[in-house]
Amino acid sequence: MKRERAIFLVVGLALLVGVQAISTSLLLSPDGARIQWPEPGSTHGLSFVASGDAWMAPGPAAISELRLEATPMGKAQAALLVFPAERQVVKSGSAALFALPFWSARASLPAEGSWSLRLVAIARDGRRVESAPRRIDATSLGDPSDAGFSSWSAAHLGAIAAILVGALLVAYFARKGGPAWLNKAAPFIAAAMWLNELAYQSYWMAVGGWSQSVSLMIQMCGLSIIFIPICLFLKDSPRRRYLADVLYFWGVGGALQAILTPDIGASGFPSYRYFSFFISHGLIIVAVVALVASGSIRIGLRSLSRCILVSNLVLVPVYLVDRLLALVPPYAPGNYFALGYPPPTGSPIDLMVSIFGPSPRYIVGLEIMGILVFVILWLPWGIASRLRTRPDISLNSGS
Repeated sequence: MKRERAIFLVVGLALLVGVQAISTSLLLSPDGARIQWPEPGSTHGLSFVASGDAWMAPGPAAISELRLEATPMGKAQAALLVFPAERQVVKSGSAALFALPFWSARASLPAEGSWSLRLVAIARDGRRVESAPRRIDATSLGDPSDAGFSSWSAAHLGAIAAILVGALLVAYFARKGGPAWLNKAAPFIAAAMWLNELAYQSYWMAVGGWSQSVSLMIQMCGLSIIFIPICLFLKDSPRRRYLADVLYFWGVGGALQAILTPDIGASGFPSYRYFSFFISHGLIIVAVVALVASGSIRIGLRSLSRCILVSNLVLVPVYLVDRLLALVPPYAPGNYFALGYPPPTGSPIDLMVSIFGPSPRYIVGLEIMGILVFVILWLPWGIASRLRTRPDISLNSGS
C-alpha cells in the first residue's frame, strides 16, 4: 500500500506542476489580449460585464487604449459596437501606483442573438493586438450567473451550510474511527482535493483566465492543497506533526477567510467557478477536521511558534517571486500572500496601507494581522489544555 500511495503523490504532484508549467509557457508572448468572461458559447442577458487581460511590452503602461468590440453574427455589413474597457489600477489612498493587465467592460447589446466579442488593445507607439473572437448568445431572459456573486446571499449561505454539514459528518466518523478511519479515508480526500484543483487549473487555462500572477499555487490555500494530501499519507512521526501544525493554521485560517469573504467576481451560482471555489476551500476545512477529530493533530504553543516561523521563512521567496513576475508577460506583479498590493476590490489590507504605507511597508501590518489570526486559532487548544491541567478544588463542608 505504501508503494501505491507514493505513486499517487508523485503522479499528482507532477500533474499539478505540469499544468502550471504549460499554462505559464503559453503566456510568454510579448503582446497579448484575452477575454476571460463571458465563457465561450455561454448565454447572457443583453447587458453584462466582460473581463480579461491585455499586455504589451514592456508592461501594462504601454497600452493607451482598450476597447471591447461586439458584432452580431450571421449578418452582412453589421454595425460594430464599441465599449470602453477599464484597467484595474492599484492605488494608495487616492493616488494611482501602477496599472495591472486586467480589465473589465460593461457591454449593452441592442438585440438578442449570437454575438462575436473581441478585445482590442492599442499601444502608445501604435502597435495593436486583438484577442481571439469569442461567441456568446444574448437573450432578454439572461442567465442567473450574470448577476455575479453576492456575499451572504442564499448561494453564499448555502455553500457555507454544505461545508459545515460535510465537516460535521467527517468529524463524527473520524472521532469514532480514529487514525484507522483516517488511513482509509486519506486517499479519497487527497484525490478529491487534487482532482478538483487540476480541473480548476485546466478550466482557467481553457477560458483564458489563467495568469501566473494570480494562479500559481504559492498562496496559503494553494500550498495547503499541495501539502495536505502528503500529510494525510505520512505515518505518525515528528515530520508529520510539524507539517500538520503548519497546515492547521494555514488551512483553517486561509480557507475560512476565503469562504467567509469569497472573491469570485462575476461567477455567481450556478457557474462552474462557484462550485469549484467552495469545493476547493471546503475540502481544506474537511481535511483539517479529519486530522483533528482522528487525534492526528494536537496544537500547542510550539505549534503556534512553529507556524509563525515557517510562514515568515516562506514569505521571503514568495515576495521575490511576486516582484520577478512583473518582468515577464503578462507583466503583472504577483500578489501571493497579499505581499505586493491590496486587492483592487477592497479588503482589510487597505487599513494596513493607510497606517504603514504601500508595500513592502504594510507587510508589517500583515505580520501583525497574521499572528493575531494564528493566536485566535490556537486559543481553543490553549483553553482546553489549561482546563485539563487545572487541579480540582475540593470544599470540605464542616471543617
